[in-house]
Amino acid sequence: KTGYAAMCCDHDGDRVPLKDLNQDIVTVINSPSMVKDRQDMIAGKEIPHCNNCQRHSTENPSIGGTLYDNYNTDPQSTKLKSMGIMLNTTCLYTCVYCSSHFSSSWYSDADKNGPYQLADQQAHTLSMMDKVQNKISLVDVKQSKYYDKFNELMTSDVTNELSTLRIGGGEPLLYENLIGFIERTHKQKPKLSMEIYTGLGVSKTIFAKFLNNIEPFKNVIKIVLSQESAKAQAEFMRYGTNWDKWETMATTLVEQGYHVEFNSVLNILSLFTIEDFLKWKKQSIFKDCIVRLQPLVGPAYMSLKTLDQELYKELVHKILAISRHELNDSIDTVKYMPQYKNNERENLKMYLDEFIKRRNLESSVMPEEFWTWLDG
Repeated sequence: KTGYAAMCCDHDGDRVPLKDLNQDIVTVINSPSMVKDRQDMIAGKEIPHCNNCQRHSTENPSIGGTLYDNYNTDPQSTKLKSMGIMLNTTCLYTCVYCSSHFSSSWYSDADKNGPYQLADQQAHTLSMMDKVQNKISLVDVKQSKYYDKFNELMTSDVTNELSTLRIGGGEPLLYENLIGFIERTHKQKPKLSMEIYTGLGVSKTIFAKFLNNIEPFKNVIKIVLSQESAKAQAEFMRYGTNWDKWETMATTLVEQGYHVEFNSVLNILSLFTIEDFLKWKKQSIFKDCIVRLQPLVGPAYMSLKTLDQELYKELVHKILAISRHELNDSIDTVKYMPQYKNNERENLKMYLDEFIKRRNLESSVMPEEFWTWLDG
C-alpha cells in the first residue's frame, strides 16, 4: 500500500504508487516531471531531476552512453528503451557506502549489532521495507507478484523498443534462478542486451557454474564489475572482498571473451582510492575496459553531491583522462571535497570508527591524506 515506483533510483521527480503501476506502467513513463524532462532534453536544457547522471553521462558518452541513449525522448512516450531490475538483496559484502536495502549482509549487521550512532542521527536503522525485502530475498523472486508484472511488461508494447536490461541486486550471481531468468528474457527479446552488475562476491564453485551456464547467451551479455578501488583498499571499501580471488575471477571473464566494464561509485572515500584503481587498471588486462562513474547520492556525509558543479565536471574529466591514459598527473583529492555542513564530517568519523571496529579492519590501508583531511 505504501510502495512506489520511479523512473530510476536517482530520479528526483514524480513517484507513482505501485497500485497505479499495476494498472499501467505508462503512468510512470508519462508522469508530469518525466514529460517535462523529455521536453527539456529535446530543447538541450539542464534537467534538474536527472542532475546526478547528467553531470557526467551527457558530458562523457564514453562511460556508458548519454541520456538520449537511455530514454525515449518523445515527450509523450509510451516506450521504454532501457530498464533495470533488482533480482535479490542477497549479498556477502558490506560495502562501506551501501545499506540493508541492497545487501543482506548489511541487514545482518544492523540486526545483530544495532544502528550506527552518529552525531545527530542514526545510520543503518532497519525500516519495515528492509524487513519485508529481507524476507523476500530468502524466497525465490519468481514467486513475487512483481516478477509476474515484469514478465507481463516484457511481452507488452511498452517494451518493444527496449534495448538494454540492467540486472542487479544484492549480488545477482547469488540468485539461484539467474540463468533461468536470462534464458526466459532472451526468448522474449532475442536482441535485448543484458548487463549484469556484479561484485563477484561468490565462491569459485558458483562462479564456475555461472560461466558454464551463461555461455549460450554470451553475445547479449555485458558484465559490469562494481569496483572503484584495488587490492587492500578494495577489501576495505567493499568489505568481504578477497582481492586475489576477485582479480582471478575478473581476469577469467576477459580471457573468455566477455564484454567487461566497470561501475565505479564516486564518493568521499573512493575519491582517495580511484586514482590508484585506474592506475592498476591501466597496467592490467582491463586497460581498455570502459569505466562508468556513478555518483553516490546519499548519505550526505559520504556523498559528493554537494560539490560545486564546475569542480565536479573538472574532477570527472580528470578521472576519465587518467582512465584513457591521457593524463599522468595526480588528483588533488582535497580540492574536490564538498563543503560539509552541520555535523556531516563528525558523522563520517563516527560511522567509520564503528564500521572499522565491527570488522576489525586496518585503517592504514586508506591513504594517509584521507585521514588527515578527515581529522582537519
